[in-house]
Amino acid sequence: MSGYELSRQWFDFLFENPDLTNVSQTALYMWLIELNNRKGFSEKFIFNTDDACSYTGIKDRKTVWRSEERRVGKECRSRWS
Repeated sequence: MSGYELSRQWFDFLFENPDLTNVSQTALYMWLIELNNRKGFSEKFIFNTDDACSYTGIKDRKTVWRSEERRVGKECRSRWS
């Protein structure tokens, strides 16, 4: 699946469920698509929350964690928390 297809799916989901998403989730998801694209679209990959904050403009790492938890539907844990 291409980055375009992933972003298209996300925005389709946004239009259908505006009450379930927020700007931080969208910024994080778009950055994760770009990051995974640079890694060759691997099945699983890790990311640094400080990098996520820097590249998306999110000020707090907890916001990154909450956004990812809401997106994937389960609790995310950092190895460094």
